[in-house]
Amino acid sequence: MNNFMAYSKMKKTRTEIIAVLLNGDTVYVHNKMQDDVRILNLNAHPAAGSSATYQREDITEAVLEVRDDVFHENIYKLNLSNQGQRPKQS
Repeated sequence: MNNFMAYSKMKKTRTEIIAVLLNGDTVYVHNKMQDDVRILNLNAHPAAGSSATYQREDITEAVLEVRDDVFHENIYKLNLSNQGQRPKQS
């Protein structure tokens, strides 16, 4: 993602990405937006350009609020399902 963002800047395009990655019991959030993003159900606010890690516990979705401006909010619900993950090795 960092290489893509660097390429995008080189081409002078305005690209903003937020990535939410689930790995076992850990949720990784990479905010490559120009503004902070709110993760409503985690009560978290990853700052613009930052990365954060959260413990998943029993969270089944991430509800993101991405504001365009004062009047426009965009709400996205992301499913954090275990479906398709490999079972843990003992």
